[in-house]
Amino acid sequence: MLQSGDLCLCSGSVAQAGYEQLLAAASKAGFDGLSMWPYHYQSALSCGIGIKDMALMLDDYGLQLSEFDALITLIPGAEYEPPDDPMFKYGEQFFLDFASELGARSINVVQYFGPRLPTIQVGELFGGFCEKAARHNLLVSLEFLPWSGIPDLATAAEIIRIAGADNGGINLDTWHFQRSGASVEELRALPKGSVVTMQLNDALAEPWDDVVAETMQARQLPGQGVIDLPGVMKALDYLQCDAPLAIEVFNDDYQTQSVEQTVQQLGDALRTFVGTL
Repeated sequence: MLQSGDLCLCSGSVAQAGYEQLLAAASKAGFDGLSMWPYHYQSALSCGIGIKDMALMLDDYGLQLSEFDALITLIPGAEYEPPDDPMFKYGEQFFLDFASELGARSINVVQYFGPRLPTIQVGELFGGFCEKAARHNLLVSLEFLPWSGIPDLATAAEIIRIAGADNGGINLDTWHFQRSGASVEELRALPKGSVVTMQLNDALAEPWDDVVAETMQARQLPGQGVIDLPGVMKALDYLQCDAPLAIEVFNDDYQTQSVEQTVQQLGDALRTFVGTL
């Protein structure tokens, strides 16, 4: 299983990539593993590649699946549910079966849009899913998004506490960490083992008025923004987080270059950042 020190590509950074194109680019760029979005599963299906072949191809390229990202349908109340969008198409059982078949380390859960529900309700939902995932030897992470009903680190931590699952924890995306107003001190104060996955990126000094647009169009490479990433990494070490180091950077500049160029740029940036620690 992937662990601390392994380098992973968060494949949403190149959501437009075909499945084999994604694997080839990640392998060439020196990644140990990668996450996958439902878009990539749909891409594989359109090329006649089934789940078993997808697993074999991962092996062929020397990669492991770090995470299946993201289960959006677990938490009710989303305001935006287009039936043709793969991100909203698949439910719990598909995520469990797919992640298990491909040997994933974890499944990521988010409330993409929707109201702020009672924390006890979300905690019980999350805990129930963690119980199902444990039967497949899967970890489950909960990612907070500043515009959602789970808007910050404190809310996510309370949900994790209520769930009380040994295989459940927080997904720390450093961009969301910054824009939600969290601090390194707040992160360090969490119970050890609370963070089970992480996504590394950086943020502009001045936030956009539209936070959703900014997160999808203007994330920065690690070290090119204002987030205290060394402080975050030290806090994660203190919390005994053994998650692989994954990079997730959505930026409109990537639309003007090839998937291969983007993935190589992300790999180089991640190794450069690791070299500064």
